Amino acid sequence: MGRGELPLGEKFLLGIALVTLVPVRVVLATTLLVLYYLICRICTLFSAPNREDGQEDYAHMGGWRRTVIVQCGRSLSRAMLFVFGFYWIKETYRIPDSIAQVTKSLIPNDFYCGPFYFPLQPTVTNDDVPLLKNSETHHSHNSSSSNSNVSGDNLDELEKKFAAYVRHDVYGRMGRGELPLGEKFLLGIALVTLVPVRVVLATTLLVLYYLICRICTLFSAPNREDGQEDYAHMGGWRRTVIVQCGRSLSRAMLFVFGFYWIKETYRIPDSIAQGKEESEEPERPGAIISNHVSYIDILYHMHSSFPSFVAKRSVGKLPLVGIISKCLGCVYVQRESKSSDFKGVSGVVIERVREAYQNKSAPMMMLFPEGTTTNGDYLLPFKTGAFLSTVPVRPVILRYPYRRFSPAWDSISGKAQLQMETTFCHSRQVRHVIYLLCQFVNHLEVVRLPIYCPSQQEKDDPKLYASNVRRLMASEGNLIMSDIGLPEKRVYHAALNGNNSLPSVLHQKDD
Repeated sequence: MGRGELPLGEKFLLGIALVTLVPVRVVLATTLLVLYYLICRICTLFSAPNREDGQEDYAHMGGWRRTVIVQCGRSLSRAMLFVFGFYWIKETYRIPDSIAQVTKSLIPNDFYCGPFYFPLQPTVTNDDVPLLKNSETHHSHNSSSSNSNVSGDNLDELEKKFAAYVRHDVYGRMGRGELPLGEKFLLGIALVTLVPVRVVLATTLLVLYYLICRICTLFSAPNREDGQEDYAHMGGWRRTVIVQCGRSLSRAMLFVFGFYWIKETYRIPDSIAQGKEESEEPERPGAIISNHVSYIDILYHMHSSFPSFVAKRSVGKLPLVGIISKCLGCVYVQRESKSSDFKGVSGVVIERVREAYQNKSAPMMMLFPEGTTTNGDYLLPFKTGAFLSTVPVRPVILRYPYRRFSPAWDSISGKAQLQMETTFCHSRQVRHVIYLLCQFVNHLEVVRLPIYCPSQQEKDDPKLYASNVRRLMASEGNLIMSDIGLPEKRVYHAALNGNNSLPSVLHQKDD
């Protein structure tokens, strides 16, 4: 009956837990429960329940409401299990011999377990090998096992060639290096103390801003011109609330991630200071041009200027984040598309940049002309799309000094595999976020350059315009200019994941 006489040692441990562990877990569990209650309450507003057969439920409710309820419910249930001490769960997929012999041909090559996807055969997916296309993934299925490993010498050569994507922190290649004992100890302490608190705070901030955006867009139709969907041109108090709350909560989110202070420098290059007076600088640029290092870049720019971004079309359909991206006025694009749709999106970006330059009330565009992320020490060639509008731009340089873990979103592991009876699933995104949350302090340095006004020659030649801005940013940010791009990043990531036989198309540069 749980009322037996306990040993003295057990009584001591029970007393310690009652005054330390139990209060924290009660608060966290209550927070998760209340949070999910609020989510369910909001999602069922203005919706009538199904009352057939004397029952009452919302299970048949469709659309984004059902998606939010299901995804948040699954995630928060796992979080609740974690709070109760179930830090890992051993799940086994077992096929009895008597069944396997009869149904072998009917067994699928993969299965779903909870919110995770597990391949039953060693495969390479788009999540496992970052930025691989479907055709490339299919090709990797057929690679021979003899080519599945890359020698240390070959990796050293690859890292010299693809230096812009190489990690140099204590976590090693792909974040899978052998950690010192002290680092393991610090990581373990942070995982059970710092990370849970930060996850709760970050989730609270995200849900809070989602609710603000959802309330401000009630009874307002989005702008659906040019195949896009956004609320960026919504005016009045709604827009003011969205922008001001977005900037404040973005800074709060950075604080939760350990960026307690941000060093910002406004630098005037000598080449500009000698030839131009301060009064000649335009009042407002058409776009902000920045190097791309991490997803943290987006939070900083949201806090700094709350601009519109170019994002993958799937972002607009994500729970919570989707409505936020529409309030930002994101321009959605299918990244690998080279069709007329891609050209249409390019035209939308040019129009948005020109509109922002001419109209102070229009949202400014935020562009990452490199097209992908680096380790923060290099600057890749710029795409010309950001400069086709021929209007002035504001160059901004981001640096992330680090001692242990680099916040750079360059090359990090996220391999999913099934080994005998135990299933292991490592999400690349979750792995990086957890490592970042384990750092007590993270650092961000920002260099803001004056608005760059193109000359007539640069207006006539967007490539020259892009090249000159890139050269200026590299000089002022002490960045190394590299001539590699996204295809080379795919090759490097594929090699790190053991795939050495990618199609030659990967070696071709994007237009």
